[in-house]
Amino acid sequence: MKCHFLKGVPFVLLSAFFVLWPIRARADFMYAFSGQDANNISTLYNFSFTEPSLLTTTQSFPVSFTLGSVSFTNGDFIAGSNPCFAFSTAPISSCTSGTNHSFFAVFPGATAVGTYSILSGGCTNPGPCPFLSSLTISNTNSPVPEPSGLLLLGSGVLAVAGMVKRRLS
Repeated sequence: MKCHFLKGVPFVLLSAFFVLWPIRARADFMYAFSGQDANNISTLYNFSFTEPSLLTTTQSFPVSFTLGSVSFTNGDFIAGSNPCFAFSTAPISSCTSGTNHSFFAVFPGATAVGTYSILSGGCTNPGPCPFLSSLTISNTNSPVPEPSGLLLLGSGVLAVAGMVKRRLS
């Protein structure tokens, strides 16, 4: 005696695998800074960068923004009880020392999503000397599903509907 209902089992399992396979979304975090120039308080500064994960350990990362006529390309996060962000035109390893055209800001607790106020900051001259007043870390994940995920779900639902129809006929 043949079991006809087992014929479609591999197809159902394969369909279920693709329908239920988790779609991995990339969680990006935006770091948005704002403040003013310490030498000219009428000059406001706003800049941001995006990282694929939260900064929680000491590390360097590339940035690209311009303040005044200086283009900053290096970012450093120095972890500790008072996390520090340092930006410069050349790599640096400390919040309090750097090359020309570098500045730093200490934001206590800035290792999670939220808005933070500055504890201290400084810069090396010449060039702009940003006095950053706030940092906002936000998750830029979009709650809208990816089109490919919807397509995969739809094809799985159609496959299951087709099998149910065949079974009922």
